[in-house]
Amino acid sequence: MRILFFIILNFSWFQHLVSQGNVLRIYEDEYNTLIKDEIQSKRSHMQHSDLQPFYQHRLSWDEIQNRKLIRDNYEYYKFNSDSIAFQSRKFLKYFFTHPGHFYSQYGKHYYFTIDPILNFSAGKEDSRNLIHNMRGFSLKAGIDNKIFIYSNLYESQIAPYSYVDQYANLYKAIPGAGFVKNYTSSIFNLKNGFDYLIAEGGLTFRASKHVDISLAHSRNSIGQGIRSLLLSDFSAPQFNLKINTYLGRWNYQNIFSELSSETRFINDIDHLLEKKYSATHYLSCNISKNWNVGIFESVVFNRKKSFELQYLNPIILYRAIEQAVGSPDNVLIGLNSHIDILKKVRIYGQVMLDEFVLNKLLKNEGWWANKYGFQFGLVYPEFIGIKNLFLQMEYNYVRPYTYSYSDSLASYSHFHQSLAHPLGSNFHEGIGKINYQFNSKLSFQCNFLLYKKGLDTDTTNWGGNILKPNSSREQDLGNKTTQGLNSAVRQITFNVSYELFPRFWIDLGTGIRINKIESEFNNSKWLQLGLRMNVNKTRFDL
Repeated sequence: MRILFFIILNFSWFQHLVSQGNVLRIYEDEYNTLIKDEIQSKRSHMQHSDLQPFYQHRLSWDEIQNRKLIRDNYEYYKFNSDSIAFQSRKFLKYFFTHPGHFYSQYGKHYYFTIDPILNFSAGKEDSRNLIHNMRGFSLKAGIDNKIFIYSNLYESQIAPYSYVDQYANLYKAIPGAGFVKNYTSSIFNLKNGFDYLIAEGGLTFRASKHVDISLAHSRNSIGQGIRSLLLSDFSAPQFNLKINTYLGRWNYQNIFSELSSETRFINDIDHLLEKKYSATHYLSCNISKNWNVGIFESVVFNRKKSFELQYLNPIILYRAIEQAVGSPDNVLIGLNSHIDILKKVRIYGQVMLDEFVLNKLLKNEGWWANKYGFQFGLVYPEFIGIKNLFLQMEYNYVRPYTYSYSDSLASYSHFHQSLAHPLGSNFHEGIGKINYQFNSKLSFQCNFLLYKKGLDTDTTNWGGNILKPNSSREQDLGNKTTQGLNSAVRQITFNVSYELFPRFWIDLGTGIRINKIESEFNNSKWLQLGLRMNVNKTRFDL
């Protein structure tokens, strides 16, 4: 009944809403090429590319020259254009009958595809064994060009890097996962690995020419950056109802999510996890062909028995509503923008405000409740004039106690994982990546990470752990970013990938991490070899 009431509210406000196809399957090299083409072209190939996941309708397919991207989303392209022909390599008469999919069926009014997912890697971090064993499948279907279904299901057993292990033990969570079990293996001599299952999927209904209604267990992200200070796909999938509205240069998105304020980790007994909720609005506008601006707001709240119906309001005014119900909830607002300059460089940024009082800031007293963050970054495809060399760099800054709340249940988190930046709060960071595509099969990636973060101890709260209630803060005034136990991390990784068959890669990677906490160093280096099919590389940039 509440969902029906919500849909009526939205329909009463919007008379013209947007349509979209299924979720777009896109790999890293394809994404880099797509962004490069968008920066260098006179018009955008993607409609509002700050919103992820991408949907197939957002691309101007007639202008797309990336054959890999078309091949990997052939089910959509088949019904919209016949200008590119592909050769299929059938196997046992039933498999690979069409490009891009292990098994597929196409009818006059429907399609159905299924693909296996595999990601296996093994290596060493100093004397520590590294294992990642992922198996699963991906499914897509469409009916009458009105209903679209997708599902990704995969199980993983991992013995991760030592710093991921430290994160898991601190937050009782693995990035991106919900229920986590212990994993042991006599073959690989493992006693303290992790076993978890991740399921994502959803149904999208094309309600009219300009509106989609999606009901999904999924993740969403806002921004052009490697990180997002507004909403990221770092945490575990969550149940959400999404309305996406597109009117020319305008895009308006509503996301209503059910979150978990707890986590199930290793030996926790079966029990009903306590719920909390979030409601998010994002209004995006293409000011010009090369400049986009978006306004963001989100509220996280905890109710014992029900969703707060007032937050179903489709108009951007959550702060006023939150005050009207007694100001018990955690409201965040933000600004997101990117601009393309001279068809060469994209500059992007975000500003996020959790709480903010201007006169307190001007006094420079370090008041604890001046909670905010900002991001600045750039994308430079064909860096220094070299074709297929892709550079992205960004800087992120988040004040202590940001994303936290007096009621720890209303922190900006899900399954003990941040809904925005993985580092939470009380840090500043530089992060970047360099990609070079030697040819259609061989690519090189370099990722680098530098940050300083203030850590808490078991008995102190200096604003670095967003799960702690900020009512337990150490002081009201004199707060500075990176206060507490000072942690400094420098990390660089290198990876070479070779596409042996379509969407089947061999990866060779190495990395070095230098971690200094106060005056103590904890350094590590690793080497890994892996195979993966129909999935991007798994990264843990913490």
